[in-house]
Amino acid sequence: MSAQSDQARADVGPADNELEHFVYHISHDLRASIRALTVVPQWIEEDLRAETGGIPNSVAEHVKVLSEQALRLDNMMKDLLTYSRVGRMQSRGRIELHEALGQVTKDLDLPEGFAVSSDFQVAHLHGAERDIVTLISALVSNAAKHGAQNVHLSTEGAADGLRLIVRDDGPGIDPKFHAKIFELMTTLKPRDDVEGSGLGLAIARKIMTQHNGTIEVISAGDVQGAEFIATFPRP
Repeated sequence: MSAQSDQARADVGPADNELEHFVYHISHDLRASIRALTVVPQWIEEDLRAETGGIPNSVAEHVKVLSEQALRLDNMMKDLLTYSRVGRMQSRGRIELHEALGQVTKDLDLPEGFAVSSDFQVAHLHGAERDIVTLISALVSNAAKHGAQNVHLSTEGAADGLRLIVRDDGPGIDPKFHAKIFELMTTLKPRDDVEGSGLGLAIARKIMTQHNGTIEVISAGDVQGAEFIATFPRP
């Protein structure tokens, strides 16, 4: 690589850090205002019912749309905040995967009947605890959002490190989209069909980049199921 290319790479780092710092603070500040937008429509509806004893169907529908859009915006800002926090203010150490998965299943609002199972041949890895929990959460919630009923997590040792494997029985992903799904703000279906910010897998990729690892997906697309493989290098 030329000296000019090295300088270009060196210049990008501080700029990226400054942008992420800005995103972190703007996301945090905006969420306070967005939270108000999620509750004010409910207050309007309650006040109308108290004053008039009812609410016209057209008004109820408009209030519902406003509430849904405010919630969608809040979720997007929350995910932007999560994205900006990857790698920030964390120390690295031994992460027990059973404990991390337990925290994920406790915190996520998973659909009724959705099953999570695990078989960790290697029960721990070296990394940043918050980021590892976020990685698992992103991959499990991605499966749930796209119609899977079951997700199975496993680990295996490899010559290049440790592999965390997340398999689901969802509809599968066309190979032509395998790279695209890890890009920011990417959804393969309209948000009215699959609720999401389009940031989940981008967050997963950023976490693996921060850990000097890789993440890939294996899915034929025309058959059921997808397999996400996150490879962590040896510490």
